[in-house]
Amino acid sequence: MKIILTLISSVVLGLTATAQLTEKNMRYKEYAGRYGGNDGICLFDDGRFMIYGYATAVFGNYLFEKDHMLFYPDKEDRFNVFATHNKSIGDTARINFAGFDRGGATFVRFDTNSVRRVFNKDANCFNGPFVYELAYTPATFTLIGVTDDDGWYRGNKLEAWTFENTEGYNDFVFSYIAPKLEYEDFSGNISAEGNRAVIRLSNYGGDRGYVKNTPDEEEQRQWNEILAMKAGYDLQRKTVINSIYANRHYRVFFPDSSSYNFDKGTNQYISRDAAGNEDYFRANPYNDDRYLRRYSKLKYAARNSKKLASNEVADTSIFFTTCGEGSERSYRYKHLQYDSVERYDEPIRTLKPAPIPETLAPGKVIKEYIKDGLRYSEEYEKGELVRREAWDTDKSKSTVQYFKNGKLDKREEITNRYNIPGEVIRTYDKNGKLLQRKVASFENGAVIYHIYDAKGKLLKVDRHLQ
Repeated sequence: MKIILTLISSVVLGLTATAQLTEKNMRYKEYAGRYGGNDGICLFDDGRFMIYGYATAVFGNYLFEKDHMLFYPDKEDRFNVFATHNKSIGDTARINFAGFDRGGATFVRFDTNSVRRVFNKDANCFNGPFVYELAYTPATFTLIGVTDDDGWYRGNKLEAWTFENTEGYNDFVFSYIAPKLEYEDFSGNISAEGNRAVIRLSNYGGDRGYVKNTPDEEEQRQWNEILAMKAGYDLQRKTVINSIYANRHYRVFFPDSSSYNFDKGTNQYISRDAAGNEDYFRANPYNDDRYLRRYSKLKYAARNSKKLASNEVADTSIFFTTCGEGSERSYRYKHLQYDSVERYDEPIRTLKPAPIPETLAPGKVIKEYIKDGLRYSEEYEKGELVRREAWDTDKSKSTVQYFKNGKLDKREEITNRYNIPGEVIRTYDKNGKLLQRKVASFENGAVIYHIYDAKGKLLKVDRHLQ
């Protein structure tokens, strides 16, 4: 009898679980669609989502937790290490720090030595590549990121990633990707208002939320475009980057391997046309892709969070750089002749930013493209350009131009773009005269903008709910 009751209970539980799973799947299908206009969120029936806005598109997974929805954006590892054997530097070691010049304080510890800042406090006037040389090959190294500088960030105050050099590599690329608001987990819920569904999110859309779009012919056309873009992104996301190629100045390339021969003696990949363009590359050594080394990605041995005591940190940083007074002591990479061109080492992206569909709002056309390392967003109304933004995503710096009747009307220069607090927006007229300055802060779940005139007088305070 007990066996029969046990079997009946198992069947009932199984049927209940199946019913709950079916109900959840039905909710994904019911709520699928695009919510919002120029900015908003797309929910897909496979449990994926895309949050989008100006020059931003972030994918992730979402799930239902009773009446709430939990959203988990796709994230990249905060630290990545790539390494190779470089016979030309013997028993010494060289490390290129890519991306450490942005996004808060970072530290490094080699073996059991003291922890050191990568850059000095209040560092500025960066001009890479930032290459550090050691007289020995480290057996272990720990990379540390402190998020105290990022007031919006609700994660751990400190992340320490430890790597072990078991293969005896002596040439490294350390890559750092700073946390950003759009990659923070968030929550939301959907409610019915009249005959329309409205989604309200903890991080986006304010208290009004986003209304689900009516699936008319134009909306269906745009939805098909978004689905095609999603399919391309999902395919791209499956690509695992296990290695990179770089020249001796750490400029990263993704070459066609069929155009190179591997030279075992120097551990280099040499272009079959290495003799060509000699004069050009002699004048432009940073862009020389004829002699490359393959750097393999290392897996971290440990990742943890802990407090960083002040007595653990050495007085001197790995690099010192500043503008104005004291600039004569600033770091200079000694293997390149410096000119007026600033060189910034880009962090190694293991997850490429998602492309953005050209049209995301009825009556408006938004075109997105990348040029010279900047992400451009152009907004057209009735075929006429009304807004253009050139955004350096890694330096969080942006220039926004507004046009009327085909002519420049005003310009905004934005620093710490989308990094709240700290975002500063300076507005200039068409002749370059400063009109006002907006400074963002974060208080009690709202973004606060203090708006000043050109002379620094406070004009007003704007409050935007998140």
